[in-house]
Amino acid sequence: DFFFVPHELRTLLPTTASSSPEVLPTEPGVDVRSADPALVDDAVTVLAYARSFGASNLARGGLATADARRLRSFLRKPQALPLVLELLRALHLPGDDPAHSQALRGFLLAPRAAQLRQLAQAWLNCEEWNDLLQVPSLHFDSAAPPQTAAVQTRQLLLALLPGAADTWHSLNDFVALVRTAAPDFQRAPGDYDAWYVRDAQTGAALRGAAHWEQIDGALVRFLVCGPLHWLGLADLAGAEANAPASEFRLTPHFFSLISAAEFSVLENPQRLVLQSAGTITVPVNAPRADRYQAARLADWLLPLQPESYSYQLTTASLRRAQLQGIDVRQALA
Repeated sequence: DFFFVPHELRTLLPTTASSSPEVLPTEPGVDVRSADPALVDDAVTVLAYARSFGASNLARGGLATADARRLRSFLRKPQALPLVLELLRALHLPGDDPAHSQALRGFLLAPRAAQLRQLAQAWLNCEEWNDLLQVPSLHFDSAAPPQTAAVQTRQLLLALLPGAADTWHSLNDFVALVRTAAPDFQRAPGDYDAWYVRDAQTGAALRGAAHWEQIDGALVRFLVCGPLHWLGLADLAGAEANAPASEFRLTPHFFSLISAAEFSVLENPQRLVLQSAGTITVPVNAPRADRYQAARLADWLLPLQPESYSYQLTTASLRRAQLQGIDVRQALA
């Protein structure tokens, strides 16, 4: 709705001072969730799984539902699987011919900092990944999804983030700032009735500007608590354990990303351990290329350990590896 106040009346109305919201420094909640580079490990897991059990599915645009369900049990950040799949495709990994992919080899052999930066840069520039369509509280008509400029929207929101490193900020304040400074950041100005969007839980239609917080505000929160956190760019904090994040803090990696600088991740490389029973234990800090090969040679074991991955050499796993072109000499090496 629009209201017009004639000049003659405006001059008679009292004036009130108004102030724009600010994202002021604050104290974190009791449940601090530090960002980490574990999405790199999940990317390697996805690549190994796709190579061993269906590389063509990943290269063409997805994994079967059963594969995705099984794969999530081996991931550090299972909720980020759709993002990992899209970023690997954006980086042309594994590609149409993974056995001879220079891009794949280069990614696996790169330092963890370089791998994380590759993933973050791919997200920053990825047109195919639309953050809005991934907001879990929203359901869009798959036949007519909103047409938004994904990269432009992402970059606009990142530009509004507070510029202080290692400082905690209120997520509510940031959402309020976006609503004041750029309420139509992903829509044509004032057009809040064009999208067919529903509440994912209740099915209620969300039409009109009255639902800005449920749609546009939800996207702002998802951007911070989803991709920014998953990619190691933002720490989160909640008022209590397992509560939704209420504060965030940008990490040095965020400022390195927007300034096109290199990332820095402390590494302490560890070696694989092969037991006499054919069990392979791979520490998280082992070279990613080594774990990729171990995962292709052996069966994957659960439960997933906090600091390592476990695999079991079997006759069936070695036969599967042989079908992938791994001969005995390579397996022994």
